[in-house]
Amino acid sequence: MKKRLLLTLGVLSLLSISEGIAQDKKSNTPQNREQTTKSYSKEATPVRSRISLEQLSRNFTKAYNEKYADKRVDYDRWAIFDFMIEPDGTASYTEVMRSDLDESEHINLIQLIDKVTMNTWEPASLKGKKIQMQYTLKVGVMGN
Repeated sequence: MKKRLLLTLGVLSLLSISEGIAQDKKSNTPQNREQTTKSYSKEATPVRSRISLEQLSRNFTKAYNEKYADKRVDYDRWAIFDFMIEPDGTASYTEVMRSDLDESEHINLIQLIDKVTMNTWEPASLKGKKIQMQYTLKVGVMGN
């Protein structure tokens, strides 16, 4: 009987503590959170590609296999690129951040990704003005 009573008191105290924490979190949330989110999305838009990421990977794989027919991959490989997308939609300062492919291939990968993503970027904007923004992209080279 004592164990049951102690268990019940323990559960009730935990419930009251969790309610107090939830109320504290609620009081710390800004009242105009929805307005802030809406006004932010109206003022700023991120960089985006006109082509889906899946299609970019397919195009990249096709370009890689055409250019390097002797180096086809047996299983899926990945490369992570970092770009600076300019206000006119062009990519600059492209670099390979990480890749499953040989490091000596990085220059070739950069040339391929520049070719594959040419004219695909919609630049970021802030308050209606197009701006330069960094963008990171993970692209696959699909195996046979």
